Amino acid sequence: TLGGASPLVEVAVGGRPGRMVGLATAGPERYVVAVGLFTDTLEATLGDLRWLLGGVWIGSMVVTALVGLSLASRALRPVRMITERAAAIAEGQFETRLAPLGADDEIGRMTGLLNRMLERLHGALDANRRFAADASHELRSPLTVMLGEVDVALKRERDGDEYRRVLGEVQSRLRGMGRLTEDLMLLVRAQENVAPPITDLPLLAVWREVMARAADAAASAGVVLSVDVPAAMVVYAEAGLLGRVFDNLVQNAVQYNRDGGAVSVTARVEPGDGTWAADTVVIQVRDTGPGIPAAERERVFERFYRLDASRSRRTGGAGLGLAISREIVRLFKGSIRIVATDLPGTTVEVRLPGSGTRVEAVSATDGAAARSPA
Repeated sequence: TLGGASPLVEVAVGGRPGRMVGLATAGPERYVVAVGLFTDTLEATLGDLRWLLGGVWIGSMVVTALVGLSLASRALRPVRMITERAAAIAEGQFETRLAPLGADDEIGRMTGLLNRMLERLHGALDANRRFAADASHELRSPLTVMLGEVDVALKRERDGDEYRRVLGEVQSRLRGMGRLTEDLMLLVRAQENVAPPITDLPLLAVWREVMARAADAAASAGVVLSVDVPAAMVVYAEAGLLGRVFDNLVQNAVQYNRDGGAVSVTARVEPGDGTWAADTVVIQVRDTGPGIPAAERERVFERFYRLDASRSRRTGGAGLGLAISREIVRLFKGSIRIVATDLPGTTVEVRLPGSGTRVEAVSATDGAAARSPA
């Protein structure tokens, strides 16, 4: 008896495998209805399907691996090119640059950034080579001259006045070499980008000290010094370094001025953009000399560059003053440049973070001291 169940059983009919289910009928007479299906064809179809799926899986894995290898190779080709170029640069071929990819993706942007970095490094290396050559020349020249003077002095007996004159010349050149060495050390320290201690400096007080130091040289040259700086104006800088910048500017303005000329200093404030940015103090130092050609106004800030080499040597200049000034001003997050004006002479503009009142007048006492000829 089936007992109400419908079992599924494996059967074989004529040697062919199959499956059959039996169903019992209801009523006084009980029958069993058997329904079956041969499974050999189905098993064969399922076997073929398994082989097909296996083949498709293996094929898809192979195709995926090949496509992935091709894509990875294509994606890494720029990296290999960068590595090869970087190896050439590491071996000393500093003129080598990475080939631009033309694609605006991560690698393309990285290549552009690396090329810009290489340009700056190459420029820095060239500048350092020029700096070393110029510095050695500047130091070697006075040494050669001093050696010649000493040799001449020792060729025959001389009186005390002759020896005193030679020693005086040697002393003067040694002092010039000392100043040059100090300038070189200051320039190197400034280029290390080590931020100096920044304080609020009253600009008028700084300029009074600068003008006091320049008063004798200006009087000897017949140059009149004047300062027009609001008493309440302050800049954010370090007093010693900022004074060195202003000393350089005034020294140049006096040395390269005309006879009976003038050097004037003015300052104003440009307000910030309303955010946390500080105001900008704009200082202009103007002389009445011959001026600087437009094509040379940027080059004068290069190390050892002289607009008039013969005159610079007569006045003892080594061509470092403006280069040092630019590096120092950059430490204060400022800028320095030579601006074009309708007035005769040269106008040097220094922009520094600071604060003050654009139209505030100096008090009567301060105004007399600030505007009186030095």
